[in-house]
Amino acid sequence: MYFPPKKGGLGGWGFRGIVCAAQPLHWNRCGLRWKIMRLKAVLALLLLVPANSIGVTMALFIAPGGWGNTAFSLCKIWMLILPAIWFFRIEREKFQISKPTRREIGVGLILGFLIFAVIVGAYWLLGQQWIDVEQTQQRAQAVGI
Repeated sequence: MYFPPKKGGLGGWGFRGIVCAAQPLHWNRCGLRWKIMRLKAVLALLLLVPANSIGVTMALFIAPGGWGNTAFSLCKIWMLILPAIWFFRIEREKFQISKPTRREIGVGLILGFLIFAVIVGAYWLLGQQWIDVEQTQQRAQAVGI
C-alpha cells in the first residue's frame, strides 16, 4: 500500500505497519484510538451482559432462598450502577439531559406500542400453549416476587 510522503519516519513509503512503527505513537495513528474504544466496549459488555443471567440462575436454580435473592439483588444493583460508573469514570463524560423533540417522543411512542403489540400477540398465539401458568406462579412465589 502506498502512502504519500510525510515528514519524519519513512516518509510515508511502505506498508501501513512499517509506517506506523516508524513514526511516534499517536492516538489516531493506525486506528489505535478506535482499537482502544472497541476494547472498552467489549469489556463493558463482558461485565454487564452476564449479570442478569447470573442473578436469575442463582435465585431460581443454584441457591433458591436468601442467598439466591441476595445474589439476584446484587446483580440488579450491578446492572444499574456499572453504566453510571463507566460513563463518569471510564468515558469521562459530563452528565447532561437534552429536551426530546416532538419527533423523538413520537418515534418512542410508536415503537413502544409496536413492541407491546408484538409481545401480546406472541403470548396470545404461542405463550398460552407453552407457558404453564401454575408452575410460573409457584416459581415466582418461591423466589418472593
